[in-house]
Amino acid sequence: MDLKLSGYSKERALLDNAETMRSFLSGMAREIGMTIINGPTIVSFKEFSQDPEAGLSGMVIIAESHIAFHTWPEKSFAYVSIESCRPFDSSLARAFFKGRLMVDEILDTRLDMRDWMPA
Repeated sequence: MDLKLSGYSKERALLDNAETMRSFLSGMAREIGMTIINGPTIVSFKEFSQDPEAGLSGMVIIAESHIAFHTWPEKSFAYVSIESCRPFDSSLARAFFKGRLMVDEILDTRLDMRDWMPA
């Protein structure tokens, strides 16, 4: 399953805090029943860019694939991608995203990669 979540946070500072986002990735993996095998790793693009909208990106490798995020704190915007070869409850992921990042409305896209794979 491939789930993309995006939305605007009511608390911009969350999206610019590496420890908060590290905890978010670990928590998301646990919430949807995945097994962390590496990470989370967080990178601040402010170290590499003069762009005032530069934010954080991060990834955790799970046995089932990976979970990644990108933030744009100046716009209060967050994007999360969950890729898993094992199905999971997308409603748990949505609720975790909304609660942890203080997002009211979510734009989401869900694909089941098994629908695209040859038999």
